[in-house]
Amino acid sequence: MTTDIVRWCLAARPLTTATLLTQREFARKHSGDYGRWSKLTVTHWPWVSMTLGDVVARSSFHPVPRVDAAVLRLHRRPRPLLPDAAAPEYHRLVELGFSGVGGSVAASLRREFPARAVRRACAAAGIAADAPVGHVPPDAWTRVFRVLL
Repeated sequence: MTTDIVRWCLAARPLTTATLLTQREFARKHSGDYGRWSKLTVTHWPWVSMTLGDVVARSSFHPVPRVDAAVLRLHRRPRPLLPDAAAPEYHRLVELGFSGVGGSVAASLRREFPARAVRRACAAAGIAADAPVGHVPPDAWTRVFRVLL
């Protein structure tokens, strides 16, 4: 259900910020705190940042839940990293990259882009050729997009 709420926030164009209290693991996953990034975060990153806020111990609630909570902040960028018109192509690129074909971002992207162009884009973004998709930070995705498209 939390993902649905985050998706609603992301789709609500007039919403400039949202502060959500979620399970700690969810907030960590979508803020990159594990050193991994979710597809949802990468997909919206050029337009909305997602950052981890304070942790709220489970003992702060009654009844006490099984897990800790944390604040997840969504902030719509006043100046997007990519123009709105680029959204469909950027989303298609992210979808392709997260397709899991070949075991790495580069292998997945080579399904639709020439190997040389993919190597150049990954190098420009500082992505290792064998980098798993979840380990590629969102800012690197925008650099790859700019080089490939």
